[in-house]
Amino acid sequence: EGEKESVILTRIMKNHEDTALFFKQLVENDEKKKHSAASLRVLLAENNERNVTQLMARSQIMSGDAYSLSRESDASIQKALTWSVWTITLTLVIMIVITGAISFFLSRNITASINTLKSGTEIIARGDLKYRVPVRGRDEIASLSLSFNEMAGRLKDANASLRAEVEEKEKAREALRIAGL
Repeated sequence: EGEKESVILTRIMKNHEDTALFFKQLVENDEKKKHSAASLRVLLAENNERNVTQLMARSQIMSGDAYSLSRESDASIQKALTWSVWTITLTLVIMIVITGAISFFLSRNITASINTLKSGTEIIARGDLKYRVPVRGRDEIASLSLSFNEMAGRLKDANASLRAEVEEKEKAREALRIAGL
């Protein structure tokens, strides 16, 4: 890619140097014509015609080379643009995959913690007030699990206190019944 552009630029520079020489010869021949005999002026005029022809030919070649250089540059730019688009697209796809994987694992972890807490509520709802929900981590769900366990402990204590009170009242009623009152 860059090699083609270098070749074209080198050719343009060479033709530019040649053009400058032909133009310089034209100027010099015009100066010589002013001080020369008629036969020499004819030769100088012929030389100038050849120089003008060469100038025109070199100008056309340089114009064509400039157009070729423009096309090569456009192709290089297009290739770089295409590469950039693919790189950005690939980067976005990788970022989306990583984000999806992180989201999946986070949601799985949260769902597992919530399911553990739900199972604990069902066990305690069935009357097993000794059960405690396992506490993992230090996030909001762990905090909720701790609070749940404290509530279960208080329910157990309140239930035990209530049972003791009922038992005491039953004993008092039994004692009153035996005493005949």
